[in-house]
Amino acid sequence: RIDPNFLATYGDEIVGLIFVGIISSTENYFRDILGFILTICPVAQAHSADEKVQLGSLLWAEGSLQNRSAFEFHAFSSAENIKRAIYNFTSYQVRPNGTFSLMLPEYDKLCELRHAVVHSAHLVAGKNAIKLGLRRTVSPLKVRLGYSELQAAGSVCTALVQSANNELFEALVLKW
Repeated sequence: RIDPNFLATYGDEIVGLIFVGIISSTENYFRDILGFILTICPVAQAHSADEKVQLGSLLWAEGSLQNRSAFEFHAFSSAENIKRAIYNFTSYQVRPNGTFSLMLPEYDKLCELRHAVVHSAHLVAGKNAIKLGLRRTVSPLKVRLGYSELQAAGSVCTALVQSANNELFEALVLKW
């Protein structure tokens, strides 16, 4: 948990960095879990054998990081990218009505907001506003994050990771 007084003291910039870190950690979970699955699952290994990887990533990484390096150029910043990577590397299709699938649209919203924080000084760009279903405004829309918003973002990302982990574990067990 983050102390609300910390946020009041350090302001929007540190809050934005914490928010970006939450999303980044979620993206890294998918790189790590898919890399781990490739390490242990012969079905995933056979299914992904034709996938292309960057040679520099493979040469730089050592040991268990080599499988993770396969995802260096994969963006896990949208539901579609996550589902596509899971299928391409494991041959598993995310259950359409499972908790994992239901959490992905919420994660997509966070990624749209993150884009504003990272690339537009907290201002929501037109494409992001449209994807978020926001109405056109005269004044620019600014992402304002506080303690409760960070907690909500953390809850969404935690629920997404937990549900993905449960569903992927179940899928692996059933395949074996």
